[in-house]
Amino acid sequence: MNERLQGRITSINRTRLRIAVLLDEGGYTVADLEDLDDLEVGDTVEGELLTHGEAIWRSQRTGRALRVYVEAFDAGAENARQLLR
Repeated sequence: MNERLQGRITSINRTRLRIAVLLDEGGYTVADLEDLDDLEVGDTVEGELLTHGEAIWRSQRTGRALRVYVEAFDAGAENARQLLR
């Protein structure tokens, strides 16, 4: 699915460079990033949030392109929490 969606960052693991994003439509996407320097919990990101593997997202707050690797999508809250550990 290559649909551009939006979601809000709900959790950040700065050690693993991993975030959890709650999609506006529901469900979580968990992704690894190259860096987390200017991302914060509550930021909105947009892009191909329902695609496994490499993707480019955009931070609405900063306008910065984010190179991500999606580990899981359409995950429940508990699954997203476990993946962030």
